[in-house]
Amino acid sequence: ARRSEVTLQLREKGHLLMWQQADAAGPMSDLERAMFILDRLYPEMPAEHRQQTRAKLAALAAAGKWHGFKRP
Repeated sequence: ARRSEVTLQLREKGHLLMWQQADAAGPMSDLERAMFILDRLYPEMPAEHRQQTRAKLAALAAAGKWHGFKRP
């Protein structure tokens, strides 16, 4: 149980750091912020998958079905 608590705390701390980095990077659209965040969470994401993800999020945003990631 203790190990899972530590894992959860580290995950939450990592997400907070990531959001701080996004804030420090300056103003971004929801899509730009999402890609900024995904680049930090998954630095080894293949370029093709990154492009597909960006296209899917852009399409969802254009359809009014996605409004960016929610802050923790």
